[in-house]
Amino acid sequence: MSKTPFSDPFFAQIPAETLKTFTPEQLEAIKYAFSPRPWKTHPVDIRLTLPILGCRFYLVLLGGRESRSPQRRHTERSQFPLWTPANIVLITAFFSLLLTSGYGTVSVFFTSFKSFSLPTTAYPASLPWITNSEQCQKTNRTWSEGQCWDSEHNPLF
Repeated sequence: MSKTPFSDPFFAQIPAETLKTFTPEQLEAIKYAFSPRPWKTHPVDIRLTLPILGCRFYLVLLGGRESRSPQRRHTERSQFPLWTPANIVLITAFFSLLLTSGYGTVSVFFTSFKSFSLPTTAYPASLPWITNSEQCQKTNRTWSEGQCWDSEHNPLF
């Protein structure tokens, strides 16, 4: 049986007469069951240390394809529930920040349109497609100097 940092203290706690009853296969199985496993890499692996109010907090965000069994997910869900007070505060702060920054971005975006506002004041304009005074007067416009004038012409026309 090979030794690991785990195996010496673990097997030292088992009485010698019980330890003698294990087969080499059983001992290897026990060592394997309790040995540390190498971590799998994740497509998303963000680990941050945040200094907040003189303390240091860490934040880990891992993401990738789910490979845990339904039984393990159920067990972990009961061990690590999502809706704890600290999680609620963090989720609320995150969404508040998201909404605030979104509102700020949208308000700046729409405020920039005010500087490009088009004039809404009416200006007189001649209408070249009306060529005689009778047509001009039928449309409630003014005939002057050989042209039909629209005194309520809107530049948005």
